[in-house]
Amino acid sequence: MNQFFYTVQPGDSLYLIAKRWEIPLDTLIKANNMKFPFNIYIGLQLAMPPGVNCYRVKHGDTLFSISKSFKVPLKVIIEANNIRPPYYIKQDDVIKIPPGVDYYIVQPGDTLWNIAQRYNTQVDVIRDANQISSPFLFTGEKLKIPYFLPLGSGKIVFTSLDNEKYSIRSFDFQVKEEKVLVSQFVNAGSIPYVSPDEKKLAFIGENNKVYIYNEETTELISLGQSTEYSTMNWSADSIKLVYVTPGNISIYNIQTKKITTIDQPDSSYPQWFPDGKELLFQSPDSSGIKQLYRIREDGSNKKQIGNNIWNFYNNVELSPDGSFILYTTPSASVSIIYTLEINTGKIHQVPSGPQGKDYYPKWSTDSTRIIYSSTNYRPGSFYSQINIAELQGRNYQTYAVSNCFSTPVSWLHDERIIYLSGCNTCLEENQANEMWLVDLRKPVPVPVVSGIKIIQLQVLS
Repeated sequence: MNQFFYTVQPGDSLYLIAKRWEIPLDTLIKANNMKFPFNIYIGLQLAMPPGVNCYRVKHGDTLFSISKSFKVPLKVIIEANNIRPPYYIKQDDVIKIPPGVDYYIVQPGDTLWNIAQRYNTQVDVIRDANQISSPFLFTGEKLKIPYFLPLGSGKIVFTSLDNEKYSIRSFDFQVKEEKVLVSQFVNAGSIPYVSPDEKKLAFIGENNKVYIYNEETTELISLGQSTEYSTMNWSADSIKLVYVTPGNISIYNIQTKKITTIDQPDSSYPQWFPDGKELLFQSPDSSGIKQLYRIREDGSNKKQIGNNIWNFYNNVELSPDGSFILYTTPSASVSIIYTLEINTGKIHQVPSGPQGKDYYPKWSTDSTRIIYSSTNYRPGSFYSQINIAELQGRNYQTYAVSNCFSTPVSWLHDERIIYLSGCNTCLEENQANEMWLVDLRKPVPVPVVSGIKIIQLQVLS
């Protein structure tokens, strides 16, 4: 994928340019390696991180007036929307406004080295993309500037749809290699749950059956029926898998190959405490209200956590250190994130997005921060802000923007984050076909995987 470039126009400021495409200001600054006081000038070409590019046509708008408002060449808008003569648009049409062009125009004094340094890539990457053999550049020459994905450790496992077939795939950062792990029995709801030792993954596939795939032996086994939309969780030693079956919480032991059950009807979100001997789960109390509980793996010593009085919880997740629980409530249409301190019962609200639609919260491995997707709206489309807040809701910040209504998000080594984007929300298509990475030390989004529909993901540190 190539970077887009916006040419600074009279009256522009970094703030106005970032706001036009809903890009975090710091992200725009880092994408161009700018130094304080962040001066810009007319004619400067700015690399534009992905943002929100849909616009709903208002009464009286013309393509010319929209082009003038966004300060993007008329030709760019026409080509992006495949508009034919006589270039007619009408009120409430939703059109795409790219943040410039997908090439950089060489300026006097430019070299491949300083272009690469300025736009966070490498000389060889630019050379290969443009088939450059000469060491010289020519003023006015148009160059494609691809994104550069730096090497690192970690692996992403995700569910995808390619050529009408679902599969579970992995991407290894060490070797920059993508491969298919499982191509049988996978469906749209199959979330891959990878064991901490990274040797096995579990998922719920076709007909709500539980499957475990061993990456070392390539063996795929079925454990029988689960319940629709059930979650699963591996113990820290990668030996036991907990999941929900009709009427029970079930535990499968990899070593003994036996399944034990705990009689807890209508349970959800089962997961292990760090000691691997106790479970967290949600289940109705005697009055039918969903509560959080902890219980020994043999079914003894059941204790209620907190006191829910009206709504069931969604996205329940125990912090890695076992001291906090996060959840969303009350529903999908209005979804607010809270954290519950287990020892004290104190509840903290995580800062919410402007629409009150906060999804896919995920703990950092050190249990100090939460990443989540907040849905926002501007005339033309919904989009998602990728937010991070401390566990009690402090130091909230937006690090990136996805053009999907909502997106799964996750951590990579607590220093980098992963999210999905590439939804064509201008055409109301909310299916992601891109996966992006942001390094929090230099928050510039970089594409990892693109070109296939991506549905679920899990990140391994």
